[in-house]
Amino acid sequence: MQKMYGDQAQLKLAYIDLNKLLASQKENEDSLKNKLKEIETKLEESPNSKKNKNKYNQTSQQLKSQQKKIKETNYNIENYGNKVDLAAALYIFNNHEVYYLSSGSNPTFNPYMGAYRLQWEMIKFAKENNIPRYNFYGITGDFSDTAEDKGVQEFKEGFNANVEEYIGDYIKPIRPILYNVYKKILGR
Repeated sequence: MQKMYGDQAQLKLAYIDLNKLLASQKENEDSLKNKLKEIETKLEESPNSKKNKNKYNQTSQQLKSQQKKIKETNYNIENYGNKVDLAAALYIFNNHEVYYLSSGSNPTFNPYMGAYRLQWEMIKFAKENNIPRYNFYGITGDFSDTAEDKGVQEFKEGFNANVEEYIGDYIKPIRPILYNVYKKILGR
């Protein structure tokens, strides 16, 4: 595809540097610990302060959550390395439209939202290059709650996308007799 489309094709990869993430998480942890100490000092001065008790409980929960994230990041570093590939996608574009053709992601790392980052970067690319349309391409057209691609639809709707329904695919046999023989051979 890249050879065929040249400069009008882009293959993008989203990855995460877990060491940078861990450093950021530890900074947040330190900040929350300091905040907690400040609140504890205020509670010593005014032990019946409902406001400070609430702040203490909220900050304690945030600290526990941050420590859980640190533990998960350490686990991921130990098991997957410092840099982890999250998602990849192929895009083709012209002056009128960016086409999101194909992608894949590692479900283990969905919480890092690599696929979202890819889409957002290409939407920005379209805007920066005055390309008026961004085509997410491909949903089944089944909009029920049991649709096999419900998650894909919700992902695309998360970008405030509009669904445009087309006529779809169909086969127009030019030689009906040969086409019927072909179908019988395939068992269709």
